Amino acid sequence: MSDSGNWSGDPDVAQLAAELEARRNLTDLTLIGQGGMGHVYRAYDQGLRRWVAVKAVRPDVVGSGGEGYRRFLAEMRTLATIRHTSVVNIHYADALSSTGTAAYFVMDYVDGGDLEDALAERRRTGQRFTVGEVDRILRPVAEALDHIHHRNPPVVHRDLKPANILLPRDPHSAVGTTAVLTDFGISIAGDDTRVTSTGLVIGTEKYMAPEIFTVASTYGAHLVDYSPGTDRYALALIALEMLTLTAFRDTMSTAAWRGERTLPRLTADVLAEPDGPVAPQVARVLRRALDNDPSRRFPTAVAFLDAVRDAGRGQVGQTREVPVAWAGAPASPSHPAHAAPPAPSSARRWKTPVVLLAVVAVVGALGVLGFAGYRQFMTPGWEPSDARIVSAFPDLLPKRQGQEGWRDMTCDGAEPRGEEEARVTCHGGSLTMAVVDFGSEETRSAYVPTSGAEQFEADGCRIRVAAPTETGGAMSVFPETGDRTRYAMLLTGATVDSASSATDVVGNIPVC
Repeated sequence: MSDSGNWSGDPDVAQLAAELEARRNLTDLTLIGQGGMGHVYRAYDQGLRRWVAVKAVRPDVVGSGGEGYRRFLAEMRTLATIRHTSVVNIHYADALSSTGTAAYFVMDYVDGGDLEDALAERRRTGQRFTVGEVDRILRPVAEALDHIHHRNPPVVHRDLKPANILLPRDPHSAVGTTAVLTDFGISIAGDDTRVTSTGLVIGTEKYMAPEIFTVASTYGAHLVDYSPGTDRYALALIALEMLTLTAFRDTMSTAAWRGERTLPRLTADVLAEPDGPVAPQVARVLRRALDNDPSRRFPTAVAFLDAVRDAGRGQVGQTREVPVAWAGAPASPSHPAHAAPPAPSSARRWKTPVVLLAVVAVVGALGVLGFAGYRQFMTPGWEPSDARIVSAFPDLLPKRQGQEGWRDMTCDGAEPRGEEEARVTCHGGSLTMAVVDFGSEETRSAYVPTSGAEQFEADGCRIRVAAPTETGGAMSVFPETGDRTRYAMLLTGATVDSASSATDVVGNIPVC
């Protein structure tokens, strides 16, 4: 056993070292890292003659009492069944007492560093990751995410960040990959094995999707809906940070980060020198991957990486840039010459003619259908569940998707969350609104407590309005008239942040 100074006087960890040696034949326990979930140690397996990693979990993460430890073991059993080249294997889990006050698990030890260290080194030298490097490093992670997301039930990591992506010193070693996903100790499988204590939003704020803050601030942290989509959003944040050496979170205020986010303009000077010519294509991919609406993002992690790779090859069309400066990004330094991006494979050479044929076909179809057909093609009708919302608020929402409603916001159907029956989202320059159907007033009250909300009434139309909290979130509007009590409007953006009163935002909202 190594020097007890590693334990900082913690009797549980000292006991852990003794137990691992006595029961598991693990020796030479040495602290190698620590994070929000606990401490990580390296230990030597005398029987199999290999190094392993041991993670001692903080008691408040596991929870107190036998139930917390049972949830921990259920979580570990799920993770132990995952077999993927780019996922750290869990060997076994245990605790020093039946209450789980010193729970731990043993997993693979990966000799090398992590992506957080690699980012720090690149920032020190001013050398951004190229699109090719991002694809090479993150593709194994993307494949691992898709693997766990397609399990039944899906496994969600919930804390994907550079520190949890290990980079083996020798990719051709027994690990056999360029990157390994680790720290699944706070992941969830379905709804039954959540390890963390009730009421905590788990993860690292810098890599959280916007919907996590929206749900937490509006409905409560215990109802945050972590999903494969939140993992994929974190992966896109990591890719953006590698390409620019600037975290998206560092470009805006806390209030903006927890509300409506706007991706800064990505120009040639904020990317690695070889990628400058494809900056518009890269920007287009990132805008989709980091869209505030989860339903508009890429359907899988690999699909996102495929789009990044194709953007690096110049195979994504040009798009208009968002005119926002990229705050804090250092000037692009000179770099040594890099190899030219690989030429498109022969399998892709037919892509442009087919696209042109498709355009011709669409134009021909529109010529047959006339303006009415064009309108149907470009602005589709609402899904039945969304149409119910539109019917309830005809002056608030447009008759068709893709058209403008109140305050000239463009509205579309969105994926419902939690127990929501339907959701319509509308986006404007400085305001975003989600109109949610909860199915009943009781369900709405359970998700969106109206206590403390200010009441307004005009011409027999009554609404309650709850302002955002000091830490951000949405302004919530609750119709209180007729059969509209099942609905709520959630508003975010600069208009909400800068308003001196609720009437500045919703004084003329047409909900009756």
